[in-house]
Amino acid sequence: MDQKKREQEALFRLSIIGQLVNRKLNRGELRKALQALSRVAYSGPDGEVRKYSWRTLETWVLKYRKGGFEALLPKGRKDRGTVRALPDQIVNLIVELKRKNPQSSASLILRTLELKGLLAPCQVSLSTVSRILRKAGLSGPRLELLRPARYRWVASHCNDLWQGDALHGPKLLDPKSSKKRKTIIFGLLDDRSRLAVRLWAGFAETQEAFLRVFYEAMCRRGMPMGLLLDNHGSFRGHDLQVLCARLKVQLKYTRPRDGPGKGAIERFWRTLRQSLLRHLDPTKVLTVDDLNLRLVTWAQEQYNQRPHCALGGRTPAEVWAEEADRVRWVEDYAKLEELFVGRTTRRVLNDSTLSFRGTIYEVPVHLRGKKVSVLWSLLKADRVWVEDSGRLVPIKPVDPEGNASRLRKAPPEDPPPNCTGGLNIAELLLDHALGRKRPKEKGEKNE
Repeated sequence: MDQKKREQEALFRLSIIGQLVNRKLNRGELRKALQALSRVAYSGPDGEVRKYSWRTLETWVLKYRKGGFEALLPKGRKDRGTVRALPDQIVNLIVELKRKNPQSSASLILRTLELKGLLAPCQVSLSTVSRILRKAGLSGPRLELLRPARYRWVASHCNDLWQGDALHGPKLLDPKSSKKRKTIIFGLLDDRSRLAVRLWAGFAETQEAFLRVFYEAMCRRGMPMGLLLDNHGSFRGHDLQVLCARLKVQLKYTRPRDGPGKGAIERFWRTLRQSLLRHLDPTKVLTVDDLNLRLVTWAQEQYNQRPHCALGGRTPAEVWAEEADRVRWVEDYAKLEELFVGRTTRRVLNDSTLSFRGTIYEVPVHLRGKKVSVLWSLLKADRVWVEDSGRLVPIKPVDPEGNASRLRKAPPEDPPPNCTGGLNIAELLLDHALGRKRPKEKGEKNE
């Protein structure tokens, strides 16, 4: 299991116990809550349906409280890389049977191999066959047979939950391409107070763009306990999931194509369109900076200051201010920024370069041929480092033209070999070809 899969497994464990790790419960109350969770079946990162005992869940809670996210990472297998349950011939045959008849279930394929005599009864479990088919991309998702009930709900306190989403805004001039492009507006809304925590527009609908909005929101309004997002790629990134786990922010996702699941921010987008976007003057709003100035002004001066029907006639700013003392404020902004760092591995080529995100970077010469850890800022895309003996070394894109005139130190020359005296292969071959007897060296014994 590689590092990414271990982190995905830890995120899965945290998604089960997340609602309990920040609550103050005595032992009896915690056991009842864990026993309730143990009766639920969960779909793991690999698609398998799992159930856990309450004692296992209790172990996870205690580990997370003591060691944080890192304590939930599963330990690696000792037999990693070795051949396990089945030989390759049987694995290939299972995949071939499924491809020839896609309607065959895993149990039917297993029974066929047993009747053929290729497998002994109970030699292989059904989950092993299912895992082989799933790895080959031949196992479809389960159908959702029951439509879940829907209830009106709201977070208990301010900053308990933020809802996040993205909205397509007006087309504006992109200075990079010198063409008009559709803008993307990221928004974060506090569920309890309906406060517009952060509103910002750009041209990229990516994980990095959302993380910058998320960082700025936490600097201004503190850290939330939970984050509710949809399933767009900008919210499903691995870096965002690991970041939230380290910040102890419970990350939640709505069901695919389930707009009412995050109805508060959907209603917020409707208000934004009606109150602002439809009234923008195209002769004055020419750049994304012009749009952001109007977005921030509208959120702070109008939306957050107007009475809200869901708040009993109070304004979002008033409700949020009443519970400001409960907010987890950022104590060290430098440490918070350090958490917004992604990590991966690359092999350095013999020309002291590595490729990362379509860009060739130059690294220190002594790292040639080695695998190195590459780190990059999730807030500033141009900040990239490599890890060298525990230190972070900044790297920059390679300059081939500059390197053409760059001075190079010649490697030290090897000393010439000493070929005088002693045994010499060239002279011995010549003596043997001419039939000459080699004179004995001083100190050499007679045969």
